[in-house]
Amino acid sequence: MQRDNPVEPVTVGRARAAASAIFLVFGLNVGFWFVHIPVVAERLALEPAVLGLALLCLGVGSLTFQPIAGLFVGRVGSKRATIVFAVAFLIAFPLVVNAPGLPLLFVLLFVTGMVGGALNVSVNTQASRIETARARPSMSVFHGFFSSGVLLASAAGGLMINHGWGDGSG
Repeated sequence: MQRDNPVEPVTVGRARAAASAIFLVFGLNVGFWFVHIPVVAERLALEPAVLGLALLCLGVGSLTFQPIAGLFVGRVGSKRATIVFAVAFLIAFPLVVNAPGLPLLFVLLFVTGMVGGALNVSVNTQASRIETARARPSMSVFHGFFSSGVLLASAAGGLMINHGWGDGSG
């Protein structure tokens, strides 16, 4: 089997560590968002149905942009695409948490869904390439880093909000 980009063992190790870090940070962002949903809903006085529609924007954004993300990954490579989408995702979620009103919340959630879906495509493509280069199953470890990030951020974020830090009160 021929690979389009052979990878040296040292490079595979670095790529594995970098991908693991991206999965962890991706999970941390998602976990912090989860604990801030009630904060945002309260600050913007959102009724449950409106909150549900707002959250739907994440999924719609992700769904609409994933095919385009796949084309972008094919054009620039999974490593570069992951870097671009990870930076965009890190910028997007704090904007969502601090959205000053409902219309902007809808737009920001849609854009964050686009970027998050694109990051999902690119980082999983990169993880698949690493798994192939290692010739060993690795995907569950990468996804474990994501889950660990969600768990850590949810726990830390919950504690922070419980103590009045990051609860939107200033």
